[in-house]
Amino acid sequence: MGIEDALRDLILILSKLSKDKKFLGVKTSNIEESNPVFFEENFTPCDPLSDFGYLDSSSRVISIRGANLYFASLYANDSGSHIMVPLNTSVPFIAIKASEDVTSAIQNLGFIKVQNPNGEPYSLDYKDDNILDEMRISLENYAINKSRSKVVIVDGPIFPGPYLEMVGEPYKSAFETLALQRNTDKLIGIVKRLNFSR
Repeated sequence: MGIEDALRDLILILSKLSKDKKFLGVKTSNIEESNPVFFEENFTPCDPLSDFGYLDSSSRVISIRGANLYFASLYANDSGSHIMVPLNTSVPFIAIKASEDVTSAIQNLGFIKVQNPNGEPYSLDYKDDNILDEMRISLENYAINKSRSKVVIVDGPIFPGPYLEMVGEPYKSAFETLALQRNTDKLIGIVKRLNFSR
């Protein structure tokens, strides 16, 4: 049995069981504190999810003699086809924030970014966390836009990144560009706080 078959069977079983039971979790006898759960609308029967993809991405930064290297990776399953970055694509998965000598020497390497999606250089004061977010979102956009699946499940919100009203430039416009590049028609975002999932 392949992973796709196992996931399909799991979803079918859980869907069937959830028709009769509202809670499928492990029962606990010592619930000390709980909050009530409210349903915004009743659940209705739906067709099995037989054609879907899913993805997850990760990013890290390391420093080499003052130059920050940002690495992003992604795994996506597109209805049985595998997309792995950096293994089987030529998509940029490294960014660097370094001196002008370093960036000018490596800027023509196709898999290394030296600027944000709008062409703003990764300067000394460009925030590390934002570079990491930009790299992950960029890889996710690549996989989502390439996907042939009817539905793609993403780990996190459909529009990842910071709340734009709380972000200044050049970050706000960079995240806006990434959001516009994202095909959201077939996305399901699963977040830690389930009430924010869509």
